[in-house]
Amino acid sequence: RRRPYASRAALGGKAGVEMVLGRLASGTESDINQAKNLILDGLGNVATGGMGFVTYRDANLRVGPRIRDETADAATLDMERYLMKAKEMVVTNRDFLDEIASRLLKKGYLLASEIAAIEKVHPLNVEPIRGI
Repeated sequence: RRRPYASRAALGGKAGVEMVLGRLASGTESDINQAKNLILDGLGNVATGGMGFVTYRDANLRVGPRIRDETADAATLDMERYLMKAKEMVVTNRDFLDEIASRLLKKGYLLASEIAAIEKVHPLNVEPIRGI
């Protein structure tokens, strides 16, 4: 399983900085690494033709450059797709996110009931991921 929701969540901070502040996000290396690892782990778990897919990260097996390149290409495409979706989610849910940020700046924390109340006023729009 490719873990698209977790990958999208890992890229949320980067997407937020880029969409809200309008600049490339520096300091998001750990988010990018987390998303990359989730994607690579997911690619390693994909079965093809009834056989387990071997990733280049498997220390016990030597794989050719074609498999390494195909895995890297697939991971790059997934990362770009998940980042674009995370950016769309930031834009679509901007009112909700701005209200959360505003209240966090004032209070420092929010209770689940407070978040639910914000969501009633600014409903979240999160589409399910299809085709993955």
